[in-house]
Amino acid sequence: ILFIVQGNKIPGFKCVMAIRSDYWKARFEFSKEEEMIVDDISFGAFQCLLQYLYTDEVTFHAESVVELLGISDTVSYTHLT
Repeated sequence: ILFIVQGNKIPGFKCVMAIRSDYWKARFEFSKEEEMIVDDISFGAFQCLLQYLYTDEVTFHAESVVELLGISDTVSYTHLT
């Protein structure tokens, strides 16, 4: 899948994301789209979430901490909180 976040295109794998998060599993379950606009998170925070999804590690800037905590709750990444 290709995510579009603040005009930036980021490739991802539906199967990996669905396995790691019920949120993404639900979003992909009925969607056959190959591009998905993500407008509820900044580009930098989305990159951090993808990094965590694929590596179980995350590197972030201090200014994105609050956003990451809020989004991690939404997408069920409880280890980030």
